[in-house]
Amino acid sequence: MRTKSELVAAVSAASGLSKGDTEAALEAFRDVIENEMANGSGELLWPRVGRFYRQTRAPRTISTPMTGGERRQIPETRIVRFSPSATLKELVR
Repeated sequence: MRTKSELVAAVSAASGLSKGDTEAALEAFRDVIENEMANGSGELLWPRVGRFYRQTRAPRTISTPMTGGERRQIPETRIVRFSPSATLKELVR
């Protein structure tokens, strides 16, 4: 796993941008993903990398072992998923 500073350094070296510009671009990209998931269509396609998308998880009942198996309702929630592209899947194999 790379740290943020290692990622900034790697992208900076590959792109020829300064580390400051690279960090600003990565922060802006993160902001776009957050905004799209929270307020937009809920889907962001990044060609050759994958797709971020918002999904609704249905309400469900769980059993809590710490309280002696007490049953508890979990409400419907929205979550973010990522589906890698075929290109990325092939590179990993």
